[in-house]
Amino acid sequence: MSPSVPPSPADLAVTTIVGADDAVTMTVARREAAKLLIRSVGTDLSDDRFKPAGKWGKDEILALARLDGEPVAYVTAASSRGRLQFDTVADVDAMQTGRLSAPEDLDQLAADVCSAMVEQLSELHNSRFGQQDQSPLTREVWGRPRRQWHDVLATNLGLVPHRTLYQMRCPLPIPSEIVEPLVTRSIDVSGDSACLVSVNNRAFSNHPDQSDQGLDQILSQFNADGFEPASVRILDAAMLGNGDSTPQSQQDRPMAGFCWTKIHEPVTGRSALGEIYVIAVDPSYHGHGLGMGLTAAGLDWMAQQGLQVGMLFVESDNEPAVRTYHKLGFEIHAKYTAWRAGHDDHIAEMSGS
Repeated sequence: MSPSVPPSPADLAVTTIVGADDAVTMTVARREAAKLLIRSVGTDLSDDRFKPAGKWGKDEILALARLDGEPVAYVTAASSRGRLQFDTVADVDAMQTGRLSAPEDLDQLAADVCSAMVEQLSELHNSRFGQQDQSPLTREVWGRPRRQWHDVLATNLGLVPHRTLYQMRCPLPIPSEIVEPLVTRSIDVSGDSACLVSVNNRAFSNHPDQSDQGLDQILSQFNADGFEPASVRILDAAMLGNGDSTPQSQQDRPMAGFCWTKIHEPVTGRSALGEIYVIAVDPSYHGHGLGMGLTAAGLDWMAQQGLQVGMLFVESDNEPAVRTYHKLGFEIHAKYTAWRAGHDDHIAEMSGS
């Protein structure tokens, strides 16, 4: 018996939802996308992209492709910091639906389906929201994590790799002989937030995601239900020895740095994770090796909460930070890549240390 013909993009039904138009349908579609995400990348890497009642931007658009009624791929589009960002996910195995097909054929199919949805959402976003943008948005397509079919997708769209993030993980607690954690304290939200924003913006002045944070943005997270002030570790300049700082810098820059941690609750197939969410050392205190000790302080606090695994994201080309994290016991767990058209300027380092 000859194998049946594998499905083609024409076999798929695509539903497109604009969040600003239909909140109910978007919520239902995001719930389907969340299940698809888990099937395609596993609970270990499904992170927090789709929560059933999660918020979305007014310009977010979701395209969901179904084969025989079952979701097999999705693409989201939303603007951020001058970029039109696309998140692309496909369940390559589900696209086979019992038919015989070479793996490379399925990669091509996933790429063809998602590239068609990227083009569709580009046109829809530009027609609906383009007039709100003061300048053209840069198209940026993400694979989180990067799969083989993403490279085919990039070729389809004429894109080249622009930026890669490593997700790194380490066992907790870290051995005490590696480094002594710096002495830190819990954040005082009312008294420290403005200073933290200043340190953040100085440390990440050229970063594509973390630069130019506003006080309101930060306070919205610190004032959210369930926020634990102790999860943000503050490094005061006064806690450093005189060999690491000067009286003048202590006076002008009293916060030498901070380590903002987050806890991701356990899910089926993955234990709880403690994340080094943002870590920054004020540039006034660069050159004294504070980054490693400050990271250790955040990991130490998470270990005290009973967490056994730590994680963080770092730019792949931030070699000093990657070396530091390796010394602390981190290993690369997954790679997330963004593609853009042509050559772009170098992306600033992720770590502010």
